[in-house]
Amino acid sequence: MSMSITEPQGICGKACKGMGFCCNDPLVGSNQLISCSQACVMRARGLADTSCWALCMRCALSGCGCVLSVDGNSYSFCSSCADLTNSSKCTHGVASREACTFGCALQPPKVAVAVAAVKGATGFKSDVDRWLIVAVPVGILACMASLVACCYRRRKGSDPHAHSGGAAEANGLPRLLRAALPSQLFRSAERKRELDTCWAAISVAQLGELRQLAMTALGTEYWTATMHDVNRAVLQPLCQRAGKCFAHVVNLEELLHITVFVSHAWLENCEQFFESINSAFQHWTVKPNLWICATALLQSTDPTTVSLQIGAGVSPSEAPFTKALAKAEKLLIVRNATVDLYERIWCCWEFFLAYQQGMIHRPGAVMVNGPSMFGTGTKEVDVTSARSSNIEDKRKILEHISKTASYQVINDKLTEIKFFNGMKEGTVDLETNSTY
Repeated sequence: MSMSITEPQGICGKACKGMGFCCNDPLVGSNQLISCSQACVMRARGLADTSCWALCMRCALSGCGCVLSVDGNSYSFCSSCADLTNSSKCTHGVASREACTFGCALQPPKVAVAVAAVKGATGFKSDVDRWLIVAVPVGILACMASLVACCYRRRKGSDPHAHSGGAAEANGLPRLLRAALPSQLFRSAERKRELDTCWAAISVAQLGELRQLAMTALGTEYWTATMHDVNRAVLQPLCQRAGKCFAHVVNLEELLHITVFVSHAWLENCEQFFESINSAFQHWTVKPNLWICATALLQSTDPTTVSLQIGAGVSPSEAPFTKALAKAEKLLIVRNATVDLYERIWCCWEFFLAYQQGMIHRPGAVMVNGPSMFGTGTKEVDVTSARSSNIEDKRKILEHISKTASYQVINDKLTEIKFFNGMKEGTVDLETNSTY
């Protein structure tokens, strides 16, 4: 089938192919799963994004099938695709519902669709309407709403630069084409943001999306998994395919600027980590943008790629953690039941920066949440004893700290954060010692 790239079908196919998906002829599907291109064409024909996301989950909720009618248009899912590749996600056709969810997030040009007369008849329901009514309980719909909120939305309210001339011009580009041809269509202003680690934040809702992805990928192992496991199962594959960090993938059209810097340890239980962050902001009417190293950096199985991002380099002051925290309004310290944050050199470095920036005694600037298993004893912090996976990073960090203040001064300040003057539980404002 030959399609012009100016037509919705052609644009959809090009965008999906650009992200590594196959089965990009919307007339041909496979494995009883909706392809990226098919989902994109459904959107072009007027299907609402919420309904589209619901269809992506149909196999898990009510079973699949070879044919589906959506708004009078028939789609098949049991054929052999002509554009298979050697990629593990394409060798046997559509590999997972990830292809569908990406296609639903795109916004192709709308096409005029002839509506059959029967569709307007009293009591008529298409397959998608019937499926939604029968198979989707309220809880699932709520979950879908949170997933949709995570996908490529405009967030002008959270972007202080959204109304500038350059941003307005860039944001006027069709979202689909920006996804398909980023090297040609991304404006220089947006490119600068991509290179600025402060523009690698995610929303609280998107953190919930990551949690859902981790649950799906890890199955029953999720409940004992660490953030290392989430990285291996979800973040690394996604980042390596897209060539971007998680924050830039889910905010493809409009990047989010940091509001809260989240300091944590990778060995923590992932569910405990997600819950600690959610509970910290559960009473906020306007949720903040979160900078988390797991989602703000490009995760990879290649040690060189990782070290180029997190290493102290010539100076720890040039590390992405440092640059992001310098622009943060708040610091959230997420404790855990596995490892003492104050015995990790990068965590100590982040707390030292918070002290340097005057955050420690600024009301509400530093928040502490999570279990206090390591904050109930009397062991004071000794930054010189903190551990690091890279001994050279530790040497450079200690050298930098020693030029600013004595180790004892830093140890006293970090100990103050660790024990917050006797407070043990809850999310704490270090200035007022109020727990909330």
